[in-house]
Amino acid sequence: MRALIVMSFLLYCTIALCQKETTYIDSITVKGVTTKFKNKYETSVIEKVKIHAYKYNSKYTTFYSDSVGYFEFNIPINSYIVLAFEKEDYIVKRVLFDTRTTAKLKKINPFDLEIVMLKYFKGIDYNDLDFPITRVEYDEEIKDFNYASTYTQLMLKKQEKILFNMTRKSNQF
Repeated sequence: MRALIVMSFLLYCTIALCQKETTYIDSITVKGVTTKFKNKYETSVIEKVKIHAYKYNSKYTTFYSDSVGYFEFNIPINSYIVLAFEKEDYIVKRVLFDTRTTAKLKKINPFDLEIVMLKYFKGIDYNDLDFPITRVEYDEEIKDFNYASTYTQLMLKKQEKILFNMTRKSNQF
């Protein structure tokens, strides 16, 4: 009987020590494609776009889209990250990721983006695009990261106005 109790105790201790600690994620995967605007209904892939990552307004790394426009990288959780997409002769596009959250995140889906680059044309006012084109933040309701819809809709309307002016200025994209 005593041996049974000792064996039970040892088995319990072994099981308790082997329990895996709950691990929380410390980054979110951002992936997607860089494209260029062709017309109102069409885009095409643009390769080798430089993607600068700024953490709290300090540049901390640079990524690149590949030869088919694809990119994938991780950004830290509980940070304020701005991604700046740059390509010669194109307007810089920015995306703000506010990954600050008090939620204990065990699993987060990769965040998919399509970044539509706009060709630079002299005489077009691009000042509205000095701000991030979208904002991504943690949504408690869906327990995942999502677009801040009001901000994103406002910025997309500003971009449409610029596209309209570009279309009027030139038919070449």
